[in-house]
Amino acid sequence: MAETTIFSKIINGEIPCEKLHEDELCIAFNDIASQAPVHFLVIPKKPLVSLYECLEEDKDLLGHLLLIGKN
Repeated sequence: MAETTIFSKIINGEIPCEKLHEDELCIAFNDIASQAPVHFLVIPKKPLVSLYECLEEDKDLLGHLLLIGKN
């Protein structure tokens, strides 16, 4: 069973956020405690604990996250 995190609650709509983007793979939203003029997070809907634990099958998802972040 996956651990419930603040990010999973945001993905599930349990915690509201100011969405900038959402698709079947990820969600991007403004940081509520931003320390910079522009600060947003792009998180995958698939739980990824760390880059170290990513698999070859995650390469398209990781590329997608980077492309969403540049927009």
